[in-house]
Amino acid sequence: MEQPYVHFQLPPLPYQLRGLPNTAWGIAYDIYTPATENDLPYGWNSHRANTYKQLISILVHAGYLRSQYSDYLHSDTDAHNTWQVMMELMSIDPVAKMETTVKGLKMYTMNHVHVQDVTHQVRLGGQFAARLRGQAPRLLVRTVRLLLDHLPQPLANLIGLPRHTRPSPAANTPGNWVA
Repeated sequence: MEQPYVHFQLPPLPYQLRGLPNTAWGIAYDIYTPATENDLPYGWNSHRANTYKQLISILVHAGYLRSQYSDYLHSDTDAHNTWQVMMELMSIDPVAKMETTVKGLKMYTMNHVHVQDVTHQVRLGGQFAARLRGQAPRLLVRTVRLLLDHLPQPLANLIGLPRHTRPSPAANTPGNWVA
């Protein structure tokens, strides 16, 4: 039996970014390494490379080129496209990984002083991640329980480990997961 997941719906482009011209736009992200690599219930018990490969694949497929470590730039795009690509980063596997590991997520333009920092909205409990969309490590969710419109409950039965999560005694313990 598969666990039901909440589908991610693309948030609308913020008003202040509408109508801005095509120019060079960038997307910068930062992921908490311990939340990615630590064993359950403190993290996803996965290799950080799996997370970065997925993020980079989305950015490169959309035409963004690496500018710095986790900063990607597209030389000719608009705010709407950049917003869509940035929000698509929330689609990485497993579901809820981005919301529980994001340290920072921003889009910006070089030719105008427009920075759209969505870090707080993308974090679990924020405007774009008001609900947990799938199972997640219990202690990565505990800090935001008061912000959520529903409290995630520990799993009674583990359906299987999320993609990229390495098996371990802690990862195989249903009580270390919430949904």
